[in-house]
Amino acid sequence: MDVKIKPSLLTIRRNKLRYIILHHTSEIYKDSKSKINNNKYQMKGIYDGTLELKHGDVNYNFVIDKIDGEFSVFTCRPFTFLCDFDDIPDQYNRSAVHIGLMGNYDFKISEKRCYEILAYRILNPISKMFKIPETNIFFHRELSDNKDLTCPGLFVDKTVIISMMRKYLIK
Repeated sequence: MDVKIKPSLLTIRRNKLRYIILHHTSEIYKDSKSKINNNKYQMKGIYDGTLELKHGDVNYNFVIDKIDGEFSVFTCRPFTFLCDFDDIPDQYNRSAVHIGLMGNYDFKISEKRCYEILAYRILNPISKMFKIPETNIFFHRELSDNKDLTCPGLFVDKTVIISMMRKYLIK
């Protein structure tokens, strides 16, 4: 039996992780299921968007989705592969972990519980594991060459995120 191996659509990471970049899912995936965060499982909209765009995988390392009133973390793209964002300079993009918040936070205020899950389950473990200081946590809009971009949304507050990280600090 002859097995044909197709080349990967994903780029292998060759740089050390130094940054964390936060996004909201409405920036890439145009499916309406990825634009609002309600109490239903909505990762299917992200997976459908991935197939539609012919990406090799979901373009975030993690996504936080709200299901039945509780926020859940989904691991999407392994650390060994780069997330590709053309508008972020390579010096950041090639050394970053990308985290997507399900929904569009230009129209919705992020809940306290979302910040807690983000800090406790993703940011603190990753920053500890890879020795990433809180000064190296960025919003997509802070690094993008598209100055009209609002990602991860106008209603996501970085001071609250850093505050939650300090509250749930892993020693």
